[in-house]
Amino acid sequence: MTKRKLIPLLLAAIPCTALIVGVPFVNRSEPFIWGMPFLLWWIFVNVMLTPVWMGSAYLYEKRQQKLSRMSDHSKVERGLNV
Repeated sequence: MTKRKLIPLLLAAIPCTALIVGVPFVNRSEPFIWGMPFLLWWIFVNVMLTPVWMGSAYLYEKRQQKLSRMSDHSKVERGLNV
């Protein structure tokens, strides 16, 4: 798998991994944060951060596609087969 495909997949895997792997480590009723047990706060924060990770993956992939198109376009201008 190329780096171009791996980075967005890793960014998308962060929220899933944080919720699945992290829960056993944060499963405690104290401390309370914002009036919530720590586990509930952990889940809440991860749900709120999921769009950040997914947006980062999207923007990275979009930038890579743009760079790829620019590279292909420059090859065509130079007369190389794409």
